[in-house]
Amino acid sequence: MPGYPIGWVSDYVSVEMIFNKNDDEYILHSANDTLSHEQRELINSLDINDNVSIRVAYKYKNPVTNETEYRNMKDISLVVVPEFSAMPVFGYNLLIEYLEENSLSKIPATHQNKMDQLIIYFNVNELGEINNVIVKQSSGFIEVDELILDLTNNFRNWTPAKDNNGNAVLQDFILTFGNIEFGC
Repeated sequence: MPGYPIGWVSDYVSVEMIFNKNDDEYILHSANDTLSHEQRELINSLDINDNVSIRVAYKYKNPVTNETEYRNMKDISLVVVPEFSAMPVFGYNLLIEYLEENSLSKIPATHQNKMDQLIIYFNVNELGEINNVIVKQSSGFIEVDELILDLTNNFRNWTPAKDNNGNAVLQDFILTFGNIEFGC
């Protein structure tokens, strides 16, 4: 796992996997770093847009105290994506320009520095159409949320996602807009 040098881990304790599939949640554990039979079976049954969170517990020998400590790696969340992602016909750069040109001048400057991060979910269906546009997290300003919802609903000309057999498939997207706070 990125960020965890092998030297930090003296022994793996467990791998917990949380799967969300068809609106059901499954929590499966292994007794070490080898996935259980049930974990492998569920991984093989995942479909596009299903997600899984992974939490690894391990033992760490503290070089200062020389004692073994139990720790958890940062959770990793993964989403099953199609072999070929849905794409705006004119490319992501033009999509970003479209959003900037049609939103920045319409959002009052007094709101811009006070906005929370706006998160919008949507999907692109098998025909390349935008569907199910919803606000998952508000900016804190209804007029900003509505503006970005309208812009998202007006995205046009998408090439649908395709699976490894070349079949068009539905793909979920997340659009984030506004202030993003970074921390340790």
